[in-house]
Order: sequence, then structure tokens, then C-alpha cells
Amino acid sequence: MHLQILPQKHYLDQFQTVEDLEIRCKEAGIEIVTRQSFLSDPTDAVRNLKRQDARIIVGLFYVVAARRVLCEMYTQKLFGKSYVWFFIGK
Repeated sequence: MHLQILPQKHYLDQFQTVEDLEIRCKEAGIEIVTRQSFLSDPTDAVRNLKRQDARIIVGLFYVVAARRVLCEMYTQKLFGKSYVWFFIGK
């Protein structure tokens, strides 16, 4: 498996929805193990990622939601050299 790093604008052009990302992952042979969503409070979604031992996490959301997720991932200790987080959004 090869990962291609693209400029942020290019990512946004390709991944407007979770479904777009899922299609691209499937084409690249990357398995998505779980999918979590939340409306305003990411606590349960991050807790579920921790429970499922997620190590590579891709988030598709806007800045306000990203701040909430960053705070929650810190609170639940989902950071450090064992985790990779990708934030895709505007």
C-alpha cells in the first residue's frame, strides 16, 4: 500500500463526503474498520474509537468540530506516537 500526500485543496476536491473517502480507500485497498459520527459532542465517538483500538483516524469536519475532537482526544489520551490523525475539512 502506498499513501500519496496531496495539498489540502486537492484533498478537499476529492473528499467532499465520507462516501467519497470510502470509495477512494476501497480503490486503494485500504479497509475502513469503523465509522463514527456525532452532532455536537464527540465524547462517545472518540470513546468508541478508543474501545476499538483505532490507530489511524481520519476526521472529516469543520474547524469548530475539529477543536472539540482535539480536546476530546486529549482527554481520552488518544494521541502520541501510537496514533495518526488526519483532519480533512475547511
